[in-house]
Parts: sequence; C-alpha cells; structure tokens
Amino acid sequence: GRAAAARTQWMRLVVRTIATMLRSPASSAPIGQPRAPSNSISAAPRATVHPLGGFHVIFGTGKFFEYDDQTNLDVQSIYGLWDKPGNTSPIDKAGTYQLGLDQATDANNIVQRTLDGLANFSWQIHSGWYFDLVAKNQPPAGERVVANPVVDLGYLRITSFQPSVVDDPCEGGGSSYF
Repeated sequence: GRAAAARTQWMRLVVRTIATMLRSPASSAPIGQPRAPSNSISAAPRATVHPLGGFHVIFGTGKFFEYDDQTNLDVQSIYGLWDKPGNTSPIDKAGTYQLGLDQATDANNIVQRTLDGLANFSWQIHSGWYFDLVAKNQPPAGERVVANPVVDLGYLRITSFQPSVVDDPCEGGGSSYF
C-alpha cells in the first residue's frame, strides 16, 4: 500500500540524486567537464535515519571489475547526502560541502587518516558532504570504494581499496583503508 509506494518514491529520488551527482563536474575539473566514466557506484549505498528527519544516504564511487580498473587512477569520492523530508528534487553537488583528507604516517609506519573541515560543516546550510579519496599533497593513486558502507551504533565504517598498479592484474595486491 502506502508504505510500498513511499519506499518506491524514495528509491527513485535516491537514484536521481546519485545520477545527478555523478554527472556533475568534478571539483578539480573545469566547469562543465563531465566526471570520468569510472566514477561508478559498485557497492550498495547505505541509508540511515537522519537525526534532523529524513534519511542520510552514504555511498562511495569506484569499481574493480574490468581489466583497466587495475591501472585506473581516476579520483573517486565518498558522499553523505541528506534526503530531507518532503524533498522531491535531486541533490546537486554544489549544495554539498567538500571535506579534506589528511594523511600521516607514524614511527611504526602506520598510516592514519583524518577528515579536515568538519568544524565548518552545517546541516542547516548543506545538503550533504563528500571527500575525494586523495590525501592532501598526494597524487591520485586509484583508491576506490568497492565494499558496502556499514553504519553501526551511529558510526560509519567504510573500507576503500587501492590496487597495486601492475601490468598483470592476476598478480593482485594493494592496500585498504578503514
């Protein structure tokens, strides 16, 4: 009945929003230049109840299915979008807030990452947030999201994968960040 119709309408909005985001210009590209075709969503988006009402939809871009994916260095991103109650329009990337990704390696050679810019983020102003999977002052290395995000006890856990760039994809290898 009504619940099924509401879920169908909500899923259509999510699909339209994600499609709009992926067609939007990349933040580092000139205005009007389309995003790379490799900015696919291959892991299922995760939706949770947003504390201000509506839903918080979280997803990452990237794929690792085709032969060329092994050496693809296109910049991928992680998004968190607020599907506000009563909203029927897709969320445009211009209405979201870009966070930065800082990376440091400690004395034990353990890489630690933090998000930069959280203090300036406001749900009153922005329809969501995103960050590119490239740490500041680092070149793109092909990092992407290929596993489903998990929200547990209010915490987001998302794992990314950065394949080793080799000529033979059968060699395997790579790094993951959690």
